[in-house]
Amino acid sequence: MRSHLNCNNKADSLKIGILQGGLQLVKTAIGIEKLALSGDYFKLIDVSEKHIVELPLQKYPQYFTLSYVWGSDNSNCQLTKDKIHWTQDGKGRRWTPLPGLPPATILDAKKAVETLGYRYLWVDSLCITQDDPVETQLQIQQMASIYANAVICIVAAAGLSPRTGLTGVSSSRKDLRSIARINGNIVLGAFLPNFRRIVMETKWGSRAWTY
Repeated sequence: MRSHLNCNNKADSLKIGILQGGLQLVKTAIGIEKLALSGDYFKLIDVSEKHIVELPLQKYPQYFTLSYVWGSDNSNCQLTKDKIHWTQDGKGRRWTPLPGLPPATILDAKKAVETLGYRYLWVDSLCITQDDPVETQLQIQQMASIYANAVICIVAAAGLSPRTGLTGVSSSRKDLRSIARINGNIVLGAFLPNFRRIVMETKWGSRAWTY
């Protein structure tokens, strides 16, 4: 069974509903302490408008984060000073276009965020000005807070680069079902591997830090 987020069949709609229900539980959970963020502004990708916005830190909205493997081919879509062209919208918010076409993993994460009914996504390569040492250092120091304050963190554990995409969004998931015949009857079963072992054996799991 495929699990594309852009599919319209009942099975896929059910899976999206399950995810949305889980997110609602997270939002209403008791005892989750958020960590303070430092600075005056916070950059996020607006997945609806398809650009980067700069929002006051005191009023930042709910957002997702993406944890993924940069690889060696992520340089074409990074936020640098020469690619920032601020424009002010009617609500007084500053925004700048994306510096290029994001790789598949980021595009899929944007699609997942929007499909689940949210609007903002934080991705390090696009929400940190990469050639601004002061901003970069501040963001690195509060990386744990950035991830802890997110509604959810999308982990792209598969693949060796950001061009891989997210399994279940732009590519189908591996079917883990097996069919066996017992006493003449066909039995459909699911064999789930050790999740932690598989994840930690990936390129993502071998990084210097992992959120």
